[in-house]
Amino acid sequence: MANLFTVVIHHGGHFENTLGGTEYVGGETTHWDNCDYEKWSTFEIWDKLAKMGYMKKNYDILYSDPRKSLDDSLNPIVDDKQSIPMARVGVKVGEVYLYVLHAVEEFNEVLLMPWIEEVVNEGGGIDNGGSRE
Repeated sequence: MANLFTVVIHHGGHFENTLGGTEYVGGETTHWDNCDYEKWSTFEIWDKLAKMGYMKKNYDILYSDPRKSLDDSLNPIVDDKQSIPMARVGVKVGEVYLYVLHAVEEFNEVLLMPWIEEVVNEGGGIDNGGSRE
């Protein structure tokens, strides 16, 4: 029982530098209760975020110690080298903060709506006849 902790997830907002230091502004807060230190991993984080609707690699994640300022305790999570120390903070303090930063998406594909009769041909131009050349 002593190895359980709560993760407080801050998502949908962004970081801002203020005169008082770095702050997370806007967004929502969600709690994951009863997280188990023995089972905690980066994969566990990704799985829980997927259940919240976040697609893997569409975001960056960072954690911090709730007793300290963000400037002193904000750490990125890439793999278990960071998720295990995160869990240690959670067990010691009872909770740990997780921040989800949304990545800017790049679109690599153009989708044409069914009501558009123009079709992009292989040469990059538009074929107004509706057929590929």
